[in-house]
Amino acid sequence: MENKRERKIPFPGIIFGEARSFAHLDGRFLFLTAVITLFLTGAACTTVFFVFVSRPEQMMVPDLAGKELTDALLEMQVKELYPRIQLRFSDSPSDKGRVLEQNPSPGSIVKAGRRITLVVSRGVLIDTLENFVGQNFDAVQARLQTVFSGVAHPTVTFAQPSYVANPVSAGTILAQEPGAGTQVFAPVQVRLVVSRGPEVEAATVPRLGGLSIAEALRSMQGSRIVFDWTSRPASGNDLPGTVVWQEATASELPVGTHVQATIVLPNRPVNNTVYGILQAAAPTFPYPVPVVLRARSSSRQDTVLTSFEHTGGNISVPYGVSVQTELTLVVAGSVVTREIVRAE
Repeated sequence: MENKRERKIPFPGIIFGEARSFAHLDGRFLFLTAVITLFLTGAACTTVFFVFVSRPEQMMVPDLAGKELTDALLEMQVKELYPRIQLRFSDSPSDKGRVLEQNPSPGSIVKAGRRITLVVSRGVLIDTLENFVGQNFDAVQARLQTVFSGVAHPTVTFAQPSYVANPVSAGTILAQEPGAGTQVFAPVQVRLVVSRGPEVEAATVPRLGGLSIAEALRSMQGSRIVFDWTSRPASGNDLPGTVVWQEATASELPVGTHVQATIVLPNRPVNNTVYGILQAAAPTFPYPVPVVLRARSSSRQDTVLTSFEHTGGNISVPYGVSVQTELTLVVAGSVVTREIVRAE
């Protein structure tokens, strides 16, 4: 009977219970896996958004050098770039308000919102000439050197001054060219007349009597005596184109003294050479300035006939050149007259 008694086998219950437990665990695992996957996917999408979608746009830096500041700012605004402005003096008055330099350089790729350094001109240190007359030359020169210290191309410089005898103390500026109040639109060189004290500076007087025009012009070369020329027709044994008279003077005279001289001129060209006196009106200077007479032949060859110093006003220079020669008179670096010599 005992053999026929049913025996309870716990194994199936255990098996089904464990199966249910494993199924429950698998469900939780899948749920957690799904949550983690969604979280990682969201994090990845957020990262991609911030890295690739929301990052600032890339911009190319425009070329701003030489432009007015307002134009440069408008161009930067379009590209969402911002300025960092630095001011400095420049060599040219026309640069005022313009961009001189920039950093980063044109063509650089930067993010929108980047600051671009602009170096903007605030003009020149000196834009109007002051009155130097009455001041001491050495003191003025030292002051300008200090003002333009570190400037590559100063807008105001001094030429070698002309020293003249004057009762005022030595070193005092007596005159300037250009004058006070002149606007400085480009680098300018100021010519000064400076007192050397009461001592009178003397110059040797060239002796021109009996010389031909070419010889007289050579003798005048570098002279600091002012010759005023007149002419008369040839007569008797006069040789055309010859100096026949010079005012009798001492061998030395103060610099800039006027001396009269006369030359014989023929009525018509001689061997295709035309003789005459070039007349010109120039500004009057308180000191002798350089004068140059140039000749350009019909074959376009240039020659300097003579150079000397003159105080300006009425200038006269004799010449003997071939027909169709162009004569040019330059006083203190400026052309005061130009004419073509023709046969009468």
